[in-house]
Amino acid sequence: MTTGPAAVPVVLDVGTDRLALREDPDREATMTTEDRSTSVFLTGGANAVGRALAADLARHGVQIYVIDIDDDGGRSCVEDITASGGMAAYRHADVRDESQVCAAVEDMVDRYGRIDGAVNNAGVEAPCALIDADVATLREVLETNLVGVFLCLKHEARAMRRQATGGSIVNVSSVTSGLTAAPDNGLYG
Repeated sequence: MTTGPAAVPVVLDVGTDRLALREDPDREATMTTEDRSTSVFLTGGANAVGRALAADLARHGVQIYVIDIDDDGGRSCVEDITASGGMAAYRHADVRDESQVCAAVEDMVDRYGRIDGAVNNAGVEAPCALIDADVATLREVLETNLVGVFLCLKHEARAMRRQATGGSIVNVSSVTSGLTAAPDNGLYG
């Protein structure tokens, strides 16, 4: 399994009494602030796009809570952020496991007092021709890229609705997951 190519964000605004989905027309997340008390929950933050996003948000004073299954990458990401004066925490959590997602969201709220934003960035792809793929690999892709996002949305939105300020959720997907075709990537789209 590898991480996917280019990202396409979609933002879910969570109010105390509503949820509203909107596609960001500029295709860029806009959850940066100079207010150090802003906190963002980030899945898949150990490498690539997630790690770069964590670093960028931290440079703007955002408290970052990273979850991933790559413990070395996750810890390294947080070490880089804290060495630069930012605030970040790492927790091993698999987005495919609801109890781990729930525990991570609750731990973040306990640590930072609230969850202002979330970026659901964790994802995998399984490069292979569709005719050579097996069901186990398909299930892993679906469990991570579809069920994992659902579980994160569920628990992030619940936490945001409990606080008076609501929050925003960005779901990251890949341009090759439905907008374009990629050779030997039949399980991804």
